[in-house]
Amino acid sequence: NEINALVWPSPGGIGVMDEKTFDQTAQVSADQKVTKAKADKAAYRTDLATKALEALKDADTKGEKFAKTTVTLVEGGK
Repeated sequence: NEINALVWPSPGGIGVMDEKTFDQTAQVSADQKVTKAKADKAAYRTDLATKALEALKDADTKGEKFAKTTVTLVEGGK
């Protein structure tokens, strides 16, 4: 439930990262030494995700209908 709220809605469709977010992630990764260098523009791709989304044209791939639910925790997981 909490992870879904981080994913949805996805304006470009699930799996499609916008270029601004890509640039930010690449910069933070380089700054924090997660990667050796900042990923260049050639690493940013949307073609594969876009092609996959075309095959799912009847599905809600943008999460427009997503609504977070209320989860009640019960001891023992019941």
